[in-house]
Amino acid sequence: MVSYSRYDGTALVAGSVSGVLKLDGSTTMTGAVNEAPTVSMTAAATTDIGAAAGNTISLGGVATITRLGTPASAGLRRTLLLTAQTLVHDATYLVLPGSANITAQSGDSADFVSTAAGGWKCTRYTRNDGTPLVPYWPGGTVTTAINDAAEVSIASAATCAVGAAASSNVVIGGNAAISAFDTMGVGGARRVLRFVTALTLTHDATKLILPGGANITTAAGDFAEFECMDGTNWRCLWYSRADGTPLVGGSDSTKLPLAGGRMTGPINEAALAYVTGSGTTIDLATSTSNTVLVNGTGAYGSLGSVVSGAVRRLYFQQSCTLTNNSALVLPGGADIAVAYGDCGEFVSQGSGYWVCSNYQRASGAPVAPAADATKLPLAGGKMTGALNLATAVTLASAATVAIGAAAANTINISGTTTITAFDTIAAGARRVVVFAGVLTLTYSATALILPTAASITTAAGDTAEFESLGSGNWKCLWYQRATGLDLTLGTASQLLASTSNATAGVPALTAAGGQVTLSLTGTTARGNLAMATPAADGAGVVAGTVTASGGPSTAGATETRVGLFYFATDGSTATARGGAFNVSLKADGASGAFTPRLSINNAGVVTPGADNSQSLGSSSLRWSVVYAGTGTISTSDARDKTAVAALTDSELAAAKALSAEIGTYKFLAAVAAKGDDARLHAGMTVQRAMEIMTANGLEPLDYGFICHDTWEAVDEVLDEDGTIIVAAKEAGDKYSFRPDELLVFMARGFDARLAALEAAPVTS
Repeated sequence: MVSYSRYDGTALVAGSVSGVLKLDGSTTMTGAVNEAPTVSMTAAATTDIGAAAGNTISLGGVATITRLGTPASAGLRRTLLLTAQTLVHDATYLVLPGSANITAQSGDSADFVSTAAGGWKCTRYTRNDGTPLVPYWPGGTVTTAINDAAEVSIASAATCAVGAAASSNVVIGGNAAISAFDTMGVGGARRVLRFVTALTLTHDATKLILPGGANITTAAGDFAEFECMDGTNWRCLWYSRADGTPLVGGSDSTKLPLAGGRMTGPINEAALAYVTGSGTTIDLATSTSNTVLVNGTGAYGSLGSVVSGAVRRLYFQQSCTLTNNSALVLPGGADIAVAYGDCGEFVSQGSGYWVCSNYQRASGAPVAPAADATKLPLAGGKMTGALNLATAVTLASAATVAIGAAAANTINISGTTTITAFDTIAAGARRVVVFAGVLTLTYSATALILPTAASITTAAGDTAEFESLGSGNWKCLWYQRATGLDLTLGTASQLLASTSNATAGVPALTAAGGQVTLSLTGTTARGNLAMATPAADGAGVVAGTVTASGGPSTAGATETRVGLFYFATDGSTATARGGAFNVSLKADGASGAFTPRLSINNAGVVTPGADNSQSLGSSSLRWSVVYAGTGTISTSDARDKTAVAALTDSELAAAKALSAEIGTYKFLAAVAAKGDDARLHAGMTVQRAMEIMTANGLEPLDYGFICHDTWEAVDEVLDEDGTIIVAAKEAGDKYSFRPDELLVFMARGFDARLAALEAAPVTS
């Protein structure tokens, strides 16, 4: 920056002794500090930045840096402008965000503060391309810089239309005096102006507020930034003359006035101070330094009362919570869950009010902004209104059809040219395609994945939805024929010819309207079954009813596989009913045999398809109540276990502590449904049990009585009639106990406590 303009027009340098900044912190600055010019250094394994003659250092070379030298004291601050060096993390001498090495890019910058341990800590690291050290944007990745529009030129006038300019950077020509800028209709807009001629900016206390409350005569090369405050009135935030002089001349250049000025050397602040939170307050009024190490694990909504304008940098030594409120305004307007190593800068507004101007997580991730309830986040969510897509567009068929580049999500494809691929677009993009006639979609295991893993011959009116997998690869999510027939079914004539399952007692096999009806009767009345004959094993649709006595009687029948359902009989005699009802499944479109999943025998015993291989329910789909005459039986055979090991001292201590946590609680869902009538339950929370295990040096999830399950989001699936066949479900997780194992673990703790009492000497 070539100059700095004070709003009240005062100089950056003044000669008054009363305006000098004292090192003991007894005076308060009323303006900014302009530091010494940037100095240059060459990177080395130990690069002594504390000895530099300025706070800002341009670092050349490509050496790997493991130390930044031993600082003269704690509290020193330096800003590094980096090129292509590697910074090696060290927990004592070179503390980096995320506790990981950093490979610098040309143009990166970072702030470091010296510590009492004789090392340096990085409090901020900014990449030249704008990306954070830890990616955090779930919707995508910014790979290039964000550049403002190029300068535009407008002529000066009494009311100069800078707000309507097509850029935030405006060149002002002409010599007409300017007394106002145009109306924006919304506050917060900013414009940077470059003047190329001499003219007069006329101060107005309402509509054009200038620094010092006085008119300004511009010169070629002058710059200024203006902000539209309320949509109508404008204020000059700063004004920089081309010759570097301030709006109002300075005085004694050997002193630093309270109004601010330019330093010729670095400022070494007071050593770090320590403050411990008490109640809901971290009282910074007790600190003797601008840099404060904070201890405490509470929830804090106040930082105490310090004079307005005071700046404090806080380094948190323990996990705690900062509570957003009128006295402590936090980024995003939301509470911050503080982690060890986090740091933040806070500015006092006076009378106990503070604003967090910057917050840096130790992990390198940013503080998440508050969600805008009126917008749908890129990470996804639930809309409250309809989404109207763009009108369908028509594309001609070709070897490669550019559906990704189309200006709509629905595309009508005309022509008869064979399609072997679609164009390249980011993964996740979807397009619905309507075919106007007959052509061939050529199957590819990578470029064009189709249902049934085979090419498809389209017909007029057929529709399909495709999803991009990236790199020019697409997958067909579904394909709907205009006739309503499934892709795996043949024509009616083909079905009539497929009569391998027809036996005695089949009086009719007819085709009409694209459907095939098979009417089954037998010597023993079992009802009628209308079905479409499968074109292949596992394909087809069943409709109709059968009598309670069983399925069609067909001597020697083995099995009939229809769709995803597998109906089986033993088929030993004409009168056989079958020994069990079996359900076997396989993935939609998968080849190979069906896998047995469930069986109910003629005694009513329900068993899984294989021993010890399936769960009853899941972490996200649980049974609410299980009624049973006796308890569950769990395997405890010594042949299936390792040798039983005695509990360690840490495990015994945890077992004893867990018993003290037993109490009563109510389920929140029951309270919401029943209010005060919700029943009490006995036990503890998994999270508290995990805290106790961790406090005793144990890893909670190493123990089978503590469970943590997660699940991914599931989209809602509807059938062709709009009926929900798979309900939507958000991603989530759940903590749970295996109560029997937990009680056994605690029982060993009870035994240890009882043994200690019995072994204690008896006193009279």
